[in-house]
Amino acid sequence: MLITEFGIADWNTGGDIRKHRHTPAQVLAFMKEILPWMERQDWILGYAWFPFRIDSPHGTSSALFDADDNLTALGLYYRSVTPENPDGDPTIKPDPPR
Repeated sequence: MLITEFGIADWNTGGDIRKHRHTPAQVLAFMKEILPWMERQDWILGYAWFPFRIDSPHGTSSALFDADDNLTALGLYYRSVTPENPDGDPTIKPDPPR
């Protein structure tokens, strides 16, 4: 199975990024739980995080890159997870709230 374009979104922001209900810390915690699990499943052949833009009212907390195209904490963690290191880098801390 291939899992494509998954991530955390909030479709009830009314277009206001400040109303996004999911913090970067919550999304990183989700990613730290789900990616290691998926890496260990032999029936999951691959997966792809949906990379919302940092300025997206619906997915700001799921952005892999900041406004300057630098990796966010989420992007750093996503990059650190590999078949050889399914747990990724546990020392990565969430970005401060925007």
